[in-house]
Amino acid sequence: MRIRVVVVVVGFGVFLGVWGVTAHPARAGALTNDFAVNESANPCDLSEPSSSCTPSALGGVARSDFGQLSAGGFNSTNGSGVAQINWQHNGFGLYATGATNTTVGNEAGGGIAAGSFLESVLVPAQQGHVAGEAANMLINYHLDGGVDIDFGGVGTSWVQFAWVLVSFPVGCDASCTFWKDQNLFDQRWEFSHFSTTIDQDIVAEVPFHYGEPLYLSMTAQLSAFAGNTLGVGAQVGHATGDFLHTATMKPTIIEDLSGHVLDNPIIISDSGFDYAHPAPEPSALVLVAAAALGVCARRACSR
Repeated sequence: MRIRVVVVVVGFGVFLGVWGVTAHPARAGALTNDFAVNESANPCDLSEPSSSCTPSALGGVARSDFGQLSAGGFNSTNGSGVAQINWQHNGFGLYATGATNTTVGNEAGGGIAAGSFLESVLVPAQQGHVAGEAANMLINYHLDGGVDIDFGGVGTSWVQFAWVLVSFPVGCDASCTFWKDQNLFDQRWEFSHFSTTIDQDIVAEVPFHYGEPLYLSMTAQLSAFAGNTLGVGAQVGHATGDFLHTATMKPTIIEDLSGHVLDNPIIISDSGFDYAHPAPEPSALVLVAAAALGVCARRACSR
């Protein structure tokens, strides 16, 4: 199996997907033992509100493990954006904001933070359940966060958060019966003045067979935007999505097709991560405050 974890943090752009997935057949009862992690941070430039993320001359950074990244600054329109991610196996945090502060228009700013991982897992036969028996894996998270939009003038302002989990048996494709796509969270807030708090449990139900490995592929993306490079007139305000201390994984539950829960289940993963007993989530670095202060010092706070 080829496993890739990719994390991208950019000043503005659109990014969501799973990369580098090559399904190799696995012998029954065995994982494929080929775990890899990749992540990167890349500021982007902006030419117009509908444009996709284009790398700017500011460059970017990359790393080959889970961790934390932050990027921010001003783009070619003089709008600002900040993005931050804390991407861990047992949870993640995302932050994105875009801001403008002009009396003549033609500014836009935004941020986007995204991450993805894929690995194989195996629930061996145990506690009277035999190889080949069908069951369900309930992967539990708790999601906390908030959205704050306060924007006035010509243009638009929005925050969007998409979180997807795909599960499928090793050696399978989208035509398989047990291939499952789940939108764990998918919402877009597009307002001039809006504020809300998110506090909810997220449960992903993954079908599997005892003794047969399957892939788990998760992708999450948070993006924010404010402004309009095609507009004329005052554009002042921001759009912010703050889920930086957010999706925390709780113990994964195994239950049979009748809903009976397996006590203290054994779940084996390619990476060695224990889904049944996830460790407490590491504290996220509070880098966004420094990044925001840097943007504030240059423009907004001086007015």
